[in-house]
Amino acid sequence: MLKKLFAAVAAAVCVLLLFAACADDDTADGTANVYAANWYNVTPTGSNMTNAFSADNCIIIEKAEITKTELQNDGIAISGKLNGMSFEVTGEFCSISDNGCVYVYDASDASGNYRVVFCASETDISKSGLFFNSDEILQTHKTVTKLYLAPLSDGSDFDYCTIEIFDTPVPEIAQQTIDDLPLSHSEYQYWYVKEFSTISY
Repeated sequence: MLKKLFAAVAAAVCVLLLFAACADDDTADGTANVYAANWYNVTPTGSNMTNAFSADNCIIIEKAEITKTELQNDGIAISGKLNGMSFEVTGEFCSISDNGCVYVYDASDASGNYRVVFCASETDISKSGLFFNSDEILQTHKTVTKLYLAPLSDGSDFDYCTIEIFDTPVPEIAQQTIDDLPLSHSEYQYWYVKEFSTISY
């Protein structure tokens, strides 16, 4: 009788553990940490690209479909689908900020649907300029990977799509790779200088 009781208890425990594991798997893709928005009627200076939570010229994408986010060695790979168009972004490390918190990648979209405006991984969001900025985000998350895209199709009605993926791993870049960067590497960090005619920040 005791053996049957122990067997029943063990079976129940196994079921509970399996249920818990399945529940964890539902959130393992990290979609809760992904924020994305389409920006419309962006001015030549970019002055109306501010905080997505309060800007009136953007629409937040409720569930961004990001299927892969990998930071490995000197490279990055981000794949997904937004606005009915897939993207397969890959890039190579090309710059690091003076404070060592921002790792920038020279990236492109293999699908040909988007132009990569900016791609970077940051290790301290308290020092970051975010499009998705709130007290809750700053208190909850520590790192962020940014992917800013512009559609290549003439039929697109939006100008930019900004994606910020929080709590991504910290890049592991060899010190020699950093030392070998050209003196002009910092130009990659200031994407808005290349993108907009006048800086309004």
